[in-house]
Amino acid sequence: MLDICLENRIHYNYHTWHETAFGIFTNSPTLPPADPNEELIELFKSKQ
Repeated sequence: MLDICLENRIHYNYHTWHETAFGIFTNSPTLPPADPNEELIELFKSKQ
């Protein structure tokens, strides 16, 4: 999906910060950021 958006110059946002399945951070939203989802972070970095 990211590749399609980038290839077609479609703007996108990623809103899932704290969620066990797809979040940037896999802990509870009430806790300080911890347990970063490194694979997802690296994916977004590689697409910049």
